[in-house]
This record gives sequence, structure tokens and C-alpha cells, in this order.
Amino acid sequence: MSQRVLVTNREWAVRTRDRGARFIKPLTGEIADVEAGTLVLLRQFAFPAAPEDVARQLSGDSGIAAELLQRIDELVDVGLLIAHDDVYSGPRPTGFFGTPLTSLADAIAAPERSVVFLGVPYEEGAAVKRGTAGAPSRLRSVSRAIAELPGDRGGVWDPVSRTSLLRGTRVVDIGNIGSRTPPSRSMMLEDLRSVVECIDSAGCVPVIVGGDHSLTSAVVAGLAPGHPRLGVLQFDAHSDRSGIETVDISSLHHGNVMDHVAAMPHVKFLGQFGVRQLTQEPDAAQENVRMWPGRSWRDDLVRVQGELPRDLSWHLTIDCDCLDPTFLPSTGTPLPNGLSPDDVTATVRELTQELDIVSIDLVESIPSADDVSELVLADVLLRLVDAVTSGL
Repeated sequence: MSQRVLVTNREWAVRTRDRGARFIKPLTGEIADVEAGTLVLLRQFAFPAAPEDVARQLSGDSGIAAELLQRIDELVDVGLLIAHDDVYSGPRPTGFFGTPLTSLADAIAAPERSVVFLGVPYEEGAAVKRGTAGAPSRLRSVSRAIAELPGDRGGVWDPVSRTSLLRGTRVVDIGNIGSRTPPSRSMMLEDLRSVVECIDSAGCVPVIVGGDHSLTSAVVAGLAPGHPRLGVLQFDAHSDRSGIETVDISSLHHGNVMDHVAAMPHVKFLGQFGVRQLTQEPDAAQENVRMWPGRSWRDDLVRVQGELPRDLSWHLTIDCDCLDPTFLPSTGTPLPNGLSPDDVTATVRELTQELDIVSIDLVESIPSADDVSELVLADVLLRLVDAVTSGL
């Protein structure tokens, strides 16, 4: 008999209050007030989960599992939690590149190491142009036009390189995190940090699709327990370093996220590629930060590889504005004289020969009217995942 699996009902919008939260269903006007303790319980179902697993995890040895299960049933009665199978109407959608949509628990329970896709429709850190929250779902849909990965880990054939991409790699998608209206910046980022830590601790490769670039701070934070010595490879038109005096979360946005990342104790090195934004003054020198601006590294990648520490695990963050607008115009802050898709994918493929890249995020896409930008990004994403996982 299969376990009952529940997930938060995204028909409700949520507004945080001093003690708990108020949920509102815009279509009907229904209101449900939730106190702080129950809100913590409800957040455990941001991804599909079995009530028994959640109760066991939260109760420990305190003997309150039965009470937690009763409170979960009450949340079902109110409609804040629903059965996972009730989320979809009509044909059940698939994940990135036609992969199965599954629960977090099932994604990390398989005996073999897996690639786990996660969408983060989050744009609370966007300071210029909104729209990145819609990118994960649009990219997921369009990605099937690039490739549909078979369920038997057979990969897909590339007639240009005459190689099979992602052959033998298990790839799953756990959908999007969060509700339609994020409860708060700190809560959303904490949920993301926790899920990344869970995926990474299971030995899987998290692939995060945003969303604005500020979410990278939570991704990198989630890698800290498993990777106390971490490097970050950033492909971006902007350095995202503004020299802020505090790295408190209240200061975080997509334009200073790398200040936050570089300040984390477990981040030992930040390598920046493709930066070309004109500024009043150079970024302040920082011991653990190295920049290769524009396309400056492409003719001497061997030298660059020699400057990247080999004793670190690495996170790869791709701001899609690193690409030239002729390839990808649909982003919040495009700049001319950018990179080609091959600049990015070929460089990462070379770097993976020497570096252990354990996770990826792709951010700052804004859905386009014709899906051209999404097609470019989906192709880049597929090839990046193949490069990073070729040794699995």
C-alpha cells in the first residue's frame, strides 16, 4: 500500500503576521489564520511529503507524532494541504526535459546518485525589472523542445558532437518551491537553503532554476554542511559586488549577492567570468575573489585552470545575462559584447576536467514572447548538466 503524500495548496496566498500567518484564497475570499507552530509544520510540505515522515522528523523522541498527525489532518480539512495527486488536472505535466515530476523524498531515496531539478519562482531580490519568477515553469515547458530524456537513463544523442548526453544519469524534477506569494524573503530563502542541503547530503546534484540572482546566497548556504571548503564559479555580465558594509539579509538583492556569497566562511574562492558592466570605480580587491572579464580567459584557459584551487568543491552559478543579447535578449539587465552559448558550455566542460562541480543554478531569465531565449537557455542548461555529471 502506497503512502499518502501531501503538498501545500497553492491556491492560497499567504501574508505573514507577527505570530503566524494569514492565508487567503483570492478566488473565493476564504481566510485561514495559522499560528507560528502550525506554520512551521505546514512549511514541511512545500514539497510533496508523507505525513508520517514529517511527523517522525519533527517529533524525534518526544512522543508527539500522533499529535502532529492530527494537526496535519486538520490542515487537510481546511484545504491548506492537499493530496499530491490532486495538484494537477488534465494530463500530468513532466519536469525539465520530459523527466518525471516527483517528491523530494523519492528523488533522494534512489540508491544511485541523481540530478535533481528544482524551480524557484522568486524575484524579491530583483531591483530593476520583474518577471524572473515566471522563468522556472516556462523553461520547464520549453525544455522538451530541446530534448526529452528517456526514463531508462539512456540519454540523448547529439549529432554534432557525436556523443550521447546524460547517458546513464538519473534525472528527476521536484517542481517549484514556495507559494504563489512568498511569505517573506527570509522564509523563502531558508526553505531553499534547507532543500539544497537535503539534496546535497543525499549525494545528489541540485540544479536550481530561478528566479533572480539573490537566491544563489541560499543555494550556497545550503552546501555548507557537506562542503566546508567551497568555490563558486560565476558567469555574469555584472560582478554583483557593490561593497556593502553589512551582509544582513535585509541588504540582499541581485546586484550585491556575491558580496554575501564571498563573505560566507565556507566559501574560499569566487571566480567571476564574463563581467563587462561599466562602473565608476573598480570593485574593491578581495583576497578570495578573482575576475576574468569579458572573454579574456578563452585564449588561455589552461592558465585560468591553474589559478583555480583544486582542493575545493565548486558551485556553478549562471546569470543568463552573461550571454550576448543577440543570443538571449530576455533578461532584466542585458549588456552587449557578451558570451556565446558555446563560450559558456565549452568552458565549463573544460573546467570539469579539473574541478569537482557539485551543484548548478541558472538565474535572471524573464519569459519571452517567442520562447527563443528559453530555447537557448534550455540547450545551455542541458549541456552544463551533462558536463558536470559526466563522471557520475
